[in-house]
Amino acid sequence: MGAAESKAKPDADDDVTVDPVCAAAAELAKQMVKGPVKVIPRTTEEHEIDADVAKVKEATDTLHIKEDVHTIVITGASQIASKYGGGLVGVIGRIMADELWSAVFPHLTDLANGGISHLMEQQLEQGDLDRINGVLHDFEQALRINYADDKRNSNLADPADRQRLHRYLLTLDEHLLGVIGAMMQDRIARTGLPCFLLLAGLRLALYQEMAVVDPENKSPDLNPALSPRYATPHTGVVAMYAREYAQHARKVWAEVVEDRKKKIVLHTSHFWGIPFLGQQHWFDDAATGEAGVKCTLDTFKEYEDAEVEKLGKRFCFPDDIAANWEKLVDMPINTNIEDGSG
Repeated sequence: MGAAESKAKPDADDDVTVDPVCAAAAELAKQMVKGPVKVIPRTTEEHEIDADVAKVKEATDTLHIKEDVHTIVITGASQIASKYGGGLVGVIGRIMADELWSAVFPHLTDLANGGISHLMEQQLEQGDLDRINGVLHDFEQALRINYADDKRNSNLADPADRQRLHRYLLTLDEHLLGVIGAMMQDRIARTGLPCFLLLAGLRLALYQEMAVVDPENKSPDLNPALSPRYATPHTGVVAMYAREYAQHARKVWAEVVEDRKKKIVLHTSHFWGIPFLGQQHWFDDAATGEAGVKCTLDTFKEYEDAEVEKLGKRFCFPDDIAANWEKLVDMPINTNIEDGSG
């Protein structure tokens, strides 16, 4: 078949619809490597705590949460910490305080087939989607209602309280474990990558919270970064799972990219010219429906690179999410308290 007269042209600047699940996973990954928020000592009088919490509430009512999460987290840091039982407050603590939930997590209706699934012969079954939605819904309710209330009424200096809180988090972890394992199975690993990125990130954040209430932490100030079980670099729970999940994400994303490239097929025909044998090139793109697009070898490569870039933008560059997880291998919990600058 002769090539059409259309020309290959990169369209990386076209509008790209960002996958909301991947956007949530990317935000969560960035938040996990940040430092914790400041705390008010537990000796603060109750009326002072109430006043501080009121200030945070006023700030969150007047600021746009999605655009000003960092500002709110830093401004209201010590107030949130007091509200939820003292100690360093990381991602889970901020989620419980509603400071990050709307910014980090997508609407449950966003967990649907599409996006990556049209690039390959994989699709999440409705049962998989229902299970993921159920886990996220139950997790949200458990954190923001049950666990938040229990932690607010607990004394983290009391080993028995920490033991109870830790035991509750372990039950939440069990629910995440099963669905994450399903997303890592070969049959749906590529289509399930966005859901995996969110759920795996959520599990890593949960382990950071476990370090906060770790009953085995004997440090005088209960510094979560000194939790032997969770916060030990390279060999602690956070580090080990961060490494495993990052490796899986990189591997599967490379497969997704390769599948996308396979949808773009280059054709070459030869003809006799004077005085040399000539060539002409064109390509078909099964993902976009384009066919017979004339190109040179250079413009074909430009088009292919542009499509891969668009794919990365759409799914928030999973390699970047993995890179943030890999930072947790060396520093499972960052205790360098931020000052709100920058």
